[in-house]
Amino acid sequence: VNSVGLFISLVHKNKHTLLRNLYIGLFLLSSANVMAQPFEEAAQSWKGIWKTTLNGKTVYERWSGSKDGFLSGDSWKVDANGDSAYFEKLRLFMKNDTLCYEPTIPGEHSGGIVFQLVQYKTGQWLFYHPTNEFPRFIRYTLKDKDHLEAIIYNEEEEVIMFNYERMNP
Repeated sequence: VNSVGLFISLVHKNKHTLLRNLYIGLFLLSSANVMAQPFEEAAQSWKGIWKTTLNGKTVYERWSGSKDGFLSGDSWKVDANGDSAYFEKLRLFMKNDTLCYEPTIPGEHSGGIVFQLVQYKTGQWLFYHPTNEFPRFIRYTLKDKDHLEAIIYNEEEEVIMFNYERMNP
């Protein structure tokens, strides 16, 4: 009876710590499966060629699967005269059970800047990089199967929005 009483007393005194540790444990057990879901959804819905117009230029994003298990993409711009310019290389991949988005802009940095997924709900991915000058946030929202919105922004700077339409349904 004394050991049962001692156990009940310890549980009562430490119930907040026990509950917190239980929640943390449950989160860690489920995090790998939860983080795989955003990647799988993006892998299925982002594939294809997307087109939008921004500041008089047509902007394209092309996403495709990779044999390495990640999504790769490219982005380029075409001006009113039909002149095109390669803009960036894109990559979506899992690293240490975290979904990452990596744009690489030729001539601006050696290698990509890795943004980590910080918020996900079905059809919407928010990536963040705390020290990138601009943008710090990149949000993709799948409006429907043929419309993908990409927004880049910082806390204190302007928002740039890309409203893409699927070119190859």
